[in-house]
Amino acid sequence: MFTHTVPIGLFPDENAPDLLDQLWTILVHKAENPVGYVPAITEAKVIEHYPDGFLREIVVRGKDRYRERVTLVPNRRVVFDQLDDPLHSLITNELGRSADGGYTYTLCVTLSPEGLARAQQEPSFLWASDTIFFDTARASANSLRLTAERAEG
Repeated sequence: MFTHTVPIGLFPDENAPDLLDQLWTILVHKAENPVGYVPAITEAKVIEHYPDGFLREIVVRGKDRYRERVTLVPNRRVVFDQLDDPLHSLITNELGRSADGGYTYTLCVTLSPEGLARAQQEPSFLWASDTIFFDTARASANSLRLTAERAEG
């Protein structure tokens, strides 16, 4: 499992009491429209909506196509259940708060049994995957901050 928590760079403000709601709206938009937020995702479309989320199909790096069941836990977490990704079983995006009160973005990735086996056979796979997901977490936190700032300004 990889877990990366990154500060978003925004703090609660009495002048913007709905900041958490705003970040949540952006996070849901990111889940529905990940192109532009996640560099590796080159295509995406929502296939079906459910009361608690949706089914989406994504294309990674222009070649690998995967379906994900996305569950929304309001104002807190987006869970991506990997339906046919052979290496990952679950990915979560979570909003939180740091010790200094600032908002954080956490990306957690759980490898599938096949992904774990590959990590044991190829240590470079584990390192490369961790690096990609860390970069994704940083890019996502930055996008959340920039989008929220644009909406305020």
